[in-house]
Amino acid sequence: MVPLKERLRALRQSLQQACQQIESQLSALDGLSDASAPPPSASSSPSASLFETAPLGIRENRPAPGSIEKILAPAATVQIDPLLEKATLEELNAALSQAFSQIAARRLW
Repeated sequence: MVPLKERLRALRQSLQQACQQIESQLSALDGLSDASAPPPSASSSPSASLFETAPLGIRENRPAPGSIEKILAPAATVQIDPLLEKATLEELNAALSQAFSQIAARRLW
């Protein structure tokens, strides 16, 4: 059985590789022209919802000029200690429960 410290190091390394891939993809996107960016939302009134957007119309599914298509291989899977996984899931569940209760308390049903 591989010690937890080695598993965490392997996980950190795979996360760093993923971050590097994301950074390279972001730098490729920075080279795209602003003409391919969607237009800003037409609604600028303060009463508009944060999630409302103007319809963008029909867009063809073609690659942007100068873009590079790259299919990433899946990252190596790492077995997590069952106790660590359980503790993480319990912590996530508690945080989500608290968030939902706070949202429900503010909402007028």
